[in-house]
Amino acid sequence: MFKSSKDYRFYCAYALALYCGLRKGEICALRWQDIDFEKKELAVNQTLVNFGKTIKQGAKTSSGVRRVSIPNALIEILKEQRKKYLEFKLRLGSRFIDMDLIIFNYKNGKNIFPDALTTAYKKDLIKANMPHIPFHSLRHTHATILIKENINVKILSERMGHSKVGITLDTYSHVIPSMQQEVADTLDRVMSL
Repeated sequence: MFKSSKDYRFYCAYALALYCGLRKGEICALRWQDIDFEKKELAVNQTLVNFGKTIKQGAKTSSGVRRVSIPNALIEILKEQRKKYLEFKLRLGSRFIDMDLIIFNYKNGKNIFPDALTTAYKKDLIKANMPHIPFHSLRHTHATILIKENINVKILSERMGHSKVGITLDTYSHVIPSMQQEVADTLDRVMSL
């Protein structure tokens, strides 16, 4: 679905979930000032709460306020989104309410409601002939891919905004049993030297 959604309205939101593991509320509250293109990182400093009515400083937990390194592919997607943002801002003129948001409302530039993102996501899955996968599963996909690629769990925990490594391990423990054979294979290789 992700590859086929490049022209979809919320492609950038899907990319932020898949490439960074951000929560929906974090994505909806992410601002351009939170992106550092030179350092290739973004800062999670606030989240959308109260059913999308309030932007709250901080995050779900104190460890949720974090910096996340971003890959080059996401930088390109963000640059394209920035271009759309500036074009829309220019077109709307004084009617544009500038909240500096990356994922903005096409009506006036303000924040979108998380439910609107969910609704669009469901429609985009149908257009892509994909089964229903909850939006939050994009975050889980991010973590699962990194676990399978042997990324250090402490780093992953920080990236996900978990307060403890144990939360990350408990949440993604379903991935670990499939890695048991990899451990055995590694031991065979290392111990036979």
